[in-house]
Amino acid sequence: MALLAELESVGVDDDIAALVAVLVRPLFDIPYADGSVHYARFLERVRDHPAVRQIQMGGERWPALRILTTRLHRLLTQLPPAARTRRLTAMALVLFTLLADYERENIEQSVTAAAKTQSKKEIMAMLIGLLTAPASPADP
Repeated sequence: MALLAELESVGVDDDIAALVAVLVRPLFDIPYADGSVHYARFLERVRDHPAVRQIQMGGERWPALRILTTRLHRLLTQLPPAARTRRLTAMALVLFTLLADYERENIEQSVTAAAKTQSKKEIMAMLIGLLTAPASPADP
């Protein structure tokens, strides 16, 4: 919520890249602050469990996530509503997988700070691209 408030205070709360950053950036650091090394890989494995699905949808316990997904849904104007929902669902799936790969490559190995930064930027770019790609042509 603090990151969302920060976006609003500088007037970029309607920017897709900024919203994705608020969603993703904490996941690069917070789980590992206390020494965890398997957080993303765990989420990747259990992503279909009902409790994890509730997190993906925002639920009552995750108001910031609900706000983020609502804003992203509203901003994806290049897509019809059903496609917006599919893209946001796909983003969660891809996010878990990319974070697990990041964890495998960067948390347990001796990787330079520059390489970690580059990996983070690539993950952000892939997620933003997934959301902002043009709509598929309608079936004939």
